[in-house]
Amino acid sequence: MPGFGHPPHHPPGSRGRRRVTFAAVGVAGSAVLAFCCAGCAASAASAAPTAAATGTATAAAAAASAGPRGSASVGPITVTDAYIPQPATPDVAAAYFTVTEHGGQGDVLLSASSVPASQAALMQESQAGQGAESMTTLPHGLPIPAQTSVVLGPGGYHLMLTDPAARLTAGGSVTLTLRFQHAGSVTFRVPVTSLLSDAVTAPETSTSPGMGSMPGM
Repeated sequence: MPGFGHPPHHPPGSRGRRRVTFAAVGVAGSAVLAFCCAGCAASAASAAPTAAATGTATAAAAAASAGPRGSASVGPITVTDAYIPQPATPDVAAAYFTVTEHGGQGDVLLSASSVPASQAALMQESQAGQGAESMTTLPHGLPIPAQTSVVLGPGGYHLMLTDPAARLTAGGSVTLTLRFQHAGSVTFRVPVTSLLSDAVTAPETSTSPGMGSMPGM
């Protein structure tokens, strides 16, 4: 064994070989690290389009699930998201839509009529207590406050159509005329939609107590 104070003896060329070995290990480690980083970058790059494609597909599915809607305007009044779910029985149906007053005066939806000929009445559905439902007419019309949207939807305000002259089926349409106290009358077509699309996209009724309702009402 080498004594104290004397450096260890190395065979000629051994130090050079060790340096070469260490250098080779360092280069190999760098190559492995670079390969791993490249793999991670490739995975992230491939995941990004997948996420974007998933988001696009989700948006497309949501758009496809929405049924057709009707709209109209008269003066400062706009009517949007109008539709009629295909009724479960041929003698009664309900029309839903949103009325927005963009002026500063406010208005009142007084009455409505429809073609195919049927009786049209503004109604309010509410909960009478102990789970019972009550349906009342609006003899004085439906007030539309200034700069406010009023939603007619399931479980609240709606336009009831009774005894239509022709059966209302998905893919068809009804011509509605709405009469307002100040803005006057507006006539437009309202599509009849399937119950499935309406169950997904029907707006919430914000102006009356919410409650469940039967399909087509």
